[in-house]
Amino acid sequence: MPEETKAKTLKSPYKKDKESLQNYIRQLLEAGLNNCQIGKLVGKHSSTIGDYRDRMGLTQNKFDHTTREKVRELYNSGMAKAAIARELGISRQRVSELVRDYIAAQINERSNLSI
Repeated sequence: MPEETKAKTLKSPYKKDKESLQNYIRQLLEAGLNNCQIGKLVGKHSSTIGDYRDRMGLTQNKFDHTTREKVRELYNSGMAKAAIARELGISRQRVSELVRDYIAAQINERSNLSI
C-alpha cells in the first residue's frame, strides 16, 4: 500500500492542539511518510515538521537507508540533485549531503582496496 494511502487510513487529522499534532506526525512517520509529505498533509513547512520531529526525539534514521539507496540509484542514473530532491520529496541540501557521503564512501573503499 503506498505511503499516502496508509496516511489516509490513519486517525483523522490532528486537532489544533500541539499534542494531537505531534501524535499525528508520529503516526505519519511510522507509516513511512517523509517531512515534505507530512507537511503537505498538516499545512506546515517540511522544516517545521523536522523541528517537531527533533523535539519529539524522532529521527528519520529508520527511513534513511531506503532514502539513501534511492538517492544513490538516481544519482548514478545521471539525475540532477534538484530533480532527485523533487522526486523523493526531500530537500536539495539533504540530497547533497547523501551524495557527498556516498562519494566519500566510494573513495574510502577504493583507497582500502589499494593498500
